[in-house]
This record gives sequence, structure tokens and C-alpha cells, in this order.
Amino acid sequence: MKTHDLFVYGTLMFPRVVEAILGRCPEFQEATLSGYLRVRVKGQPYPVILPEAGSNVTGRVLVGLSQTEITTLDTFEGEMYCRANVEVAFANGSLRLVDVYRFASGYETEATDENWEPEAYQEKFSRCDYGELRQASQL
Repeated sequence: MKTHDLFVYGTLMFPRVVEAILGRCPEFQEATLSGYLRVRVKGQPYPVILPEAGSNVTGRVLVGLSQTEITTLDTFEGEMYCRANVEVAFANGSLRLVDVYRFASGYETEATDENWEPEAYQEKFSRCDYGELRQASQL
């Protein structure tokens, strides 16, 4: 069975969020995506990545996602995002091609110029009831 590795850089970096959506928290590894910048989406608490030479985005690679899980995440991310292949670097220096969610064509104007910081999101939303995320991902 083919599995997927997915670089996550926003709300999916948080195990509680992933577990609420997938019903489990897959193994993950810290990683860095070079050549991109992480910014807020207009009017939303979540980010998007944009190409930006000289910038880096830290995140995690969710390892060994099933096709069903990747389909669930596709639904959760919605039409604003699509998956693309990118190369990420791991702490040990190894590189790997993985999937990532980025803006789908036509949504680029929804990005702001504000950096999105995981710590600020976690502080603000740490007490959320994530049960509704699971329901939303099954629509």
C-alpha cells in the first residue's frame, strides 16, 4: 500500500489538530522547507506558504499517511489549497521529496504580508474543542 509523507507548517503541526481530523496522530519528523515564507491568510487564523528566495519555513513531516488519510486532509484543506511536491531538509541533513499544501491557482491574493507564528496560534487556540474539525473533514 502506497503511503504519503506530508510537510505541515501551520495548524496541522499540532498533534491535537491532526488527531481530531484523522483519529490518530501519525509519526512526524521536524523539517525545514527552503525558498518559502509562511504568512497569514486574510481573515483566517491559519497560514499559507509563498515562494520567497532566502526564506525558510520550519514544520513537520507527517510520515506514512494512508490514501484515506490524505483524502481526508484534502477535504479538510478545501478548494483553497492543493498538494504539491517539495524538497525538505531534516535535522540530520537528509533531503526528501514530500507533499505540501499550498494555495491553489487563483487564491494568491488571499495571502497577507503578516508572518504566521505557530506559538501565537497555539497560545490563542490551545483550549479549542477540536471535535468539530473531525466533522468538517468528513463533509
